[in-house]
Amino acid sequence: MKKLVALVLMLGAFLTPSAFAGVPCTLPFNLTNGTTADATQVMANYNALVTCLTQAAHAGANADITSITGLTTPLSQSQGGSVSFAGSDSTGTANAQVVASTVPSAFTLVKGNIVVFKTGVGPNTGNVTLTVGGTAATQLLRQAGGGVTGLAGGELQNGFMNIVIYDGTFYQLISPNSLLGFKYMFRDVIDQVVTGGWTTQTLTNPTGNLTIDCGARALQNITNNGPWVLTAPATDGTCDLLIINGPSAGTITTSGFNVGTNTGDTIDLINGHQFMLHIRRVFGASVVFVQALQ
Repeated sequence: MKKLVALVLMLGAFLTPSAFAGVPCTLPFNLTNGTTADATQVMANYNALVTCLTQAAHAGANADITSITGLTTPLSQSQGGSVSFAGSDSTGTANAQVVASTVPSAFTLVKGNIVVFKTGVGPNTGNVTLTVGGTAATQLLRQAGGGVTGLAGGELQNGFMNIVIYDGTFYQLISPNSLLGFKYMFRDVIDQVVTGGWTTQTLTNPTGNLTIDCGARALQNITNNGPWVLTAPATDGTCDLLIINGPSAGTITTSGFNVGTNTGDTIDLINGHQFMLHIRRVFGASVVFVQALQ
């Protein structure tokens, strides 16, 4: 009994007359040294302490742990929560990617938040918007030698894992594939050495106009299955375009190129014939040279 009295006195010194975790804690009897306390008083104080501690535990919050509701609501950045979110495979379209859910949930557009997801629809053919966890559709940019810019096409391939970071205004793609990464990060750095092969990009047969983008791939190919216009690149660069005539090959005309007296061979319409077009744009001047491969 003496030990119980001592315990009640010790706990009472910490808890009275203030509150614990926002729960009022009061003892019905004030027990002091040198006075006699019977069992009824001691047990009443003891039961009051048990009730107070139980209520404080149920409250689920105190001065050190905040905004926890059954451990189901993630902590925000300001509360020390994670800035990394594992996203579901993307849906939507190749140029309007949607990551429907994340772990932790409740993703928000806060600067520095990171999303990791696998491309489920791709490849993209140009600029991309990204919607994560129901937030607003936001443009996805890539990093280049001169800063950040819109995607050119081919950065989001089916099955690729992607890392994107929200910069306060846009998402930035941190993990383009190795070839694109080299081109985007070091395209403005002189004296670079490239080893190994290049990846060829297959273009969709155009129904009207095709503006060639040498920044997308150094090697590109297309099947000619109808008349169309090949327009000069909008930015400086160099690339080779292989044209393969299909069964309904059409006449190909050019636009925007600086045409000289010698542009190479003539592109015929014979099924199966192939032609290599060497395309250059330097300081706004564009040329194309045709080489027949049969």
